[in-house]
Amino acid sequence: MAIPRLLMLIALLLAAPLAVPAQTAGFAVVAHRAVPVDALSAAELRRVFLKKQTHWADGTPIAVVEMTGDPALREGFYGRILNSTVERMTAYWINETMTHAVAPPRLYGTAAMLLDYVARTPGAIGFVPAGTPLPPEIKHLEMEPTP
Repeated sequence: MAIPRLLMLIALLLAAPLAVPAQTAGFAVVAHRAVPVDALSAAELRRVFLKKQTHWADGTPIAVVEMTGDPALREGFYGRILNSTVERMTAYWINETMTHAVAPPRLYGTAAMLLDYVARTPGAIGFVPAGTPLPPEIKHLEMEPTP
């Protein structure tokens, strides 16, 4: 009788969403200097990073990029902003690609590579470790408080 309970507990723990407190997330959202916003709410970030919003208010296409070289950074961002995990997001992008022909974000191995792309690409947005020095072509986007 103890084994079925243990198996049920394990299944529940594996299915539980990751929650990452804001102070431990450790990421900064960055964008090309010409992006027409200085702050986004978590809900707006979610729409942008899930590619549900594809253009900025001025009509510029949004180019979403992510850094793969820091798994804890991605888990922190996915947990706090997308209420998801890397595994769930991988499945999400497979589904989006197959059913809606929506490509996943471009992936870069390091913050320097991601920042180089964002600096050269109007409309680009991504996230890097908090405290990463930014070149003048890139701005840090503030996160608006969640009501």
